[in-house]
Amino acid sequence: MIQAVAEHMQYPFFQRVLLACVLVGTVCGVLSVYVVLRQLIFMGLAVTQLASVGLGVAALTGAPPLPSAVVAAFVGVVPLGLAGPRGSRRAENFVALLYMGAWAVSIILFALAERGNDEMTAILYGDILGVLMPDIYAFLPIFAVVILIHALLYKEILFSSFDPETATTQRINVKLYDMVLYLTIAAVVSFAVKMLGLLLVFSFLAAPGTVALLFAKRMRGAIGVAIAAALLMTIVGTAAASAYDLPPGQVVAAAGIAVLALAWPASRLWHSLDPEYQSELSLRTRRIGRAALVGSLALAVALFLLAVGLRAVALAQTSSAGAGQAALEQEAPAAEAQQLPDIGELLQATPGSPSPGPGQ
Repeated sequence: MIQAVAEHMQYPFFQRVLLACVLVGTVCGVLSVYVVLRQLIFMGLAVTQLASVGLGVAALTGAPPLPSAVVAAFVGVVPLGLAGPRGSRRAENFVALLYMGAWAVSIILFALAERGNDEMTAILYGDILGVLMPDIYAFLPIFAVVILIHALLYKEILFSSFDPETATTQRINVKLYDMVLYLTIAAVVSFAVKMLGLLLVFSFLAAPGTVALLFAKRMRGAIGVAIAAALLMTIVGTAAASAYDLPPGQVVAAAGIAVLALAWPASRLWHSLDPEYQSELSLRTRRIGRAALVGSLALAVALFLLAVGLRAVALAQTSSAGAGQAALEQEAPAAEAQQLPDIGELLQATPGSPSPGPGQ
């Protein structure tokens, strides 16, 4: 496996894949802790679908894809932040309707666009082998701005996220900082979906935070563990994809599930060495981690089977096309031989040509 990675690192496309996954995984690792701990997984999925609506508009109208994705994501996130108190039925219903509507509209837009089916497949399952340096350059400012915002507003976002009542008494605008969190998620997802696809971006939003909350006691430690988990997903996934010639996007997503599966028993061993770690927050995060682990495992199995089926269909089509081409190449010489006229018949049919003598 190491030799395969070393060989693939010589190619610029593989270097771009690794760089894109590291950048997206790092910033999504920071956001993933908030997404998992505040149970915003469904909202993250809705935002990814909103970004695909913007890309569908771009595919249909010829507009620039990245601004279209950002505008679509922001248009959905702003009313989401104003929908009502977090966890309320009104907010949850709005997220569900937003997700279903964005999914339906994106399918319709790509169906109407020329070559929309190919573009939709690339966005859903990811075509990270086609990542270009302009895509990475466009993502770098978003990466830097989101990291800077969460570094400067760390206390405010943390306080308003996990103790909004006390934050309100301290004159902290909870809705404002909730909106900051939602908009940073929307910005990252909008740019990352264009590069990596919905599947891999959603995996980076769900898996690292789940792993982190199985281990960490405090928020800073959880963010560090989440970034490490995202980088581990990237390294293991790209290494396996290069060694076994598999689609890298799907393999990196599956690597996240493998990291989760290994993190669960490791976290149990880790906490068995620290019996005092029994706070209310730790119990809550472990319950969330169990639920997220079960759901992620089920999703990963379904997506892996789908990816294997799609690859088998593609290989079957390629082999049948190759067999048909080989058959045509074998039939071509015989058809040409049948069409060539006999030289003797041509000479006899030509007026004034000498007839062959007895000795000839």
